[in-house]
Amino acid sequence: MHSENRQDFACVIGGPQGSGVNSTAELYAKLLTRLGYYVYSNVEYHSNIKGKHSYFRVRAANYPVRSHTEDIDLLIALDEETLFGDFYKNYPSHWGHAHQVRSGGTIIYDSDEITDADSRLEAFEVQQVGFPFLEVLNEALSTIGKGGEGKKYNIMNNTVAYGAGMGLLQIDPDQVEQSIRDGFRKKQKVADMNVVAARHAYNYIREEFPEHIRPLFASPGLEHRIMIKGSQAVGLAKIKAGCGFQSYYPITPATDESTYLEEHQDQYPMIIMQTEDEVSSVNMAASAAHGGIRASTSTSGPGFALMPEGLGYAAITEAPGPVVCLYQRGGPSTGIPTRTEQGDLRMAIHAGQGDFPMIVFAPGDMEEYFYGTYDIFNLCDQFQVPAVILYDKYLASGFISSERFDTSEMTIDRGSRYSLEAPQYMRYRFDGSPVSPRAIPGEEGGIFWTSSDEHQPDGHITEGVGNRMAMMHKRMSKLSMILEKYPTEKQVAVYGDPEADVAVVSWGSNKGAILDILDYADEQQPAPFRFVQIRLMHPFPGEAVTAALEGAETIICVEQNWSAQLAGLVQEHTCIPIDVRVLKFDGRPFSCDEMLLGLREAFERPRKRIVISNNGIRDEETWGREEIEQLQQEKARRPRQKPTSVPLPPGYNR
Repeated sequence: MHSENRQDFACVIGGPQGSGVNSTAELYAKLLTRLGYYVYSNVEYHSNIKGKHSYFRVRAANYPVRSHTEDIDLLIALDEETLFGDFYKNYPSHWGHAHQVRSGGTIIYDSDEITDADSRLEAFEVQQVGFPFLEVLNEALSTIGKGGEGKKYNIMNNTVAYGAGMGLLQIDPDQVEQSIRDGFRKKQKVADMNVVAARHAYNYIREEFPEHIRPLFASPGLEHRIMIKGSQAVGLAKIKAGCGFQSYYPITPATDESTYLEEHQDQYPMIIMQTEDEVSSVNMAASAAHGGIRASTSTSGPGFALMPEGLGYAAITEAPGPVVCLYQRGGPSTGIPTRTEQGDLRMAIHAGQGDFPMIVFAPGDMEEYFYGTYDIFNLCDQFQVPAVILYDKYLASGFISSERFDTSEMTIDRGSRYSLEAPQYMRYRFDGSPVSPRAIPGEEGGIFWTSSDEHQPDGHITEGVGNRMAMMHKRMSKLSMILEKYPTEKQVAVYGDPEADVAVVSWGSNKGAILDILDYADEQQPAPFRFVQIRLMHPFPGEAVTAALEGAETIICVEQNWSAQLAGLVQEHTCIPIDVRVLKFDGRPFSCDEMLLGLREAFERPRKRIVISNNGIRDEETWGREEIEQLQQEKARRPRQKPTSVPLPPGYNR
C-alpha cells in the first residue's frame, strides 16, 4: 500500500471485552481525524458482554482509504490472546494478531503479564516493546496520592497503552491529553486520572525505548473533516429529514442508532420508543406514519423477521412509510449477532404476503448512509409506500473520517396532501395517478376509513373483482413511478472506466474495498475494470443496470453472502449472466487485500464461484474443518495458556 507519495499506517488494539479496547481505539481514531488524516476503522467483538477477545483496527493515510488492510504496522496487545490466540479454550478459534504485523512493525505488550512474549515473538521480524503496564500505572498514581494502587485501577491499562502508542508515534502530547479530556468530558476526575496515566506512559516509552520511536508521516491537513460511524450518520439523517417517531426493540447492531437518537431527542421534536417486541415496533411506526409524522423503526435480521405483516399493512393502507432500517448481521436465526453479512437482501425484498409496492435501498458508505437515508424519507412521503434500508454491521459500527455533510440544498417533500377545497374526500380515489392525496387525522373534511383488507376508493372493504384489479394496478404502478422519478445516478453508480471489458458488480459496504482497488497504480490492479454499484434493490433498476453492464465481456459479482443474492437479482431482471461470483460469508468484512486477491483470481482463473476467508481463497467444502484441526493440533503443542481476564473498576463486586 505504500509508495513515495501515498502512505498509510495500520494499527490494531486488542484485548478482552470490557477492558477499554473500543474507547482507546476511538480516542486514537478521533485524534488522527483532528490531526487531518484520512481515517478508516472497524471493530470486531463477540456477542457476550465481557471477557472474550475484541479488537479494533484503525488505518490512517495521507490519501483516501475506504477499507482496512490485513497487514498492520502497530499492534497494541492488552492481553496474551491478542498476540497468540485463544489456545486456552477447548476449541481455539483464532491465531491472534502477532503474525499480521508487517516486517519491521512494532508490538506493544504488557511485560508484567506476558513474561515470555520476547522469546515467542523472536520468530517474527518485528520490534518488541515489552511495556510494564503495572509499573508505569503505579508511578502515575503515586503523583496523585494513590501510589501502589495500580492493581486496583488496572481498568486504566487501556489508557496506559494509548499513551505508549502515541509516544511511539510522536504525536503531540498536548493533543493526546485533549483527546482524553474530550473522551471523558462528563467525568472530570476520571479524565484527570487518565491524563496522568497516559502522560507517564508517553514519557516512559520515549525514555526507555527511543530506538523504537517511529514518527507518523505528515498529515495531509484535512482538519475540517469529521469522524462518524454509520449508526450516527443514519441518526443524523433522520433528524434532518424531520423524523418525529422512532420505535425499536434492542438488538445488535441496530440498537446503537436508537440510543444515539435517545441522547439527542430532547433537542428535536422526536419521540424514541422502546417497545416490547418487533411486532409492536413496526406497527407503532406504521400507525405514527398514518398519524401524519415521519416514522421509522430500526432492527436486525431476527427482529425484521417479525415485521412483514406490519409492512404489508403499511403498503395496503398506503401509509407514507415507515422507514425500516435493517442492520444486517450473520444469520440464520440469531446466527453470529455481532458479525457482518449481506444475507438479508432477498428477505427484505420479499418481506410480506402477496405483491405490494415497497422501496429497498442499500447505501455503501457514510455519505450514502446520510444522504440516502434522507432521500428515502422523501420517497416514502411522495409515493406513500414503506421502505427498507439495508445497512450492515461493518459500516454501522466503524468510525470513519468523512467530509462534513452539506445540507444546504436538502428539502423535505411531504408529497400530495388533501385540500379542503377538493370535492368529497376519498383516501384511495382513482384520479390518473397511483398516489392519492393524503389527509392527516383531525383535518377538517379529511375523515377517511382505512383497513388492512382490500378496499374501495372511500376505504370501505370490498372483494369485488373490478375494484381488486384497479387497486392492485394503482398500488403496483408506484414501482415504475419511483424508477422514473428517483434520479438514475442515485439508483446505480458506475466508477472507473465505463468502457472496460470487465465489470465488477456489488453493493453495500463492499464499495470501499473495491474503490480502493480502483485507486491503485496500474501495476497493482488486477486489470482495468468498471465498478457498478447497485443501490436501489427494489424496484430493481433493470434498464439502468443493463446500460451500466453493456459491452462487458466478463461480469464479476462481489457479495458477503453464501448464495450470491445480488447476482441472482441481476440475472432475473436483466437476463445478463454473471460469469463469476466472489463471495465471503465468514462474518468478517472484505479487507482491501482480500478484495484484491478475489478480483485477481476472478480475472486470471475465472470460475463460477470463488470463496474468500482469512485472507485466502478457500475450498469452502474442506477449509473450515482443516482450520479447526490445525488449531487443535497447535493447542496440543503449546504450553498451557491461562484464560484472559477482564480488568474491573474499583469497587466493582467481583
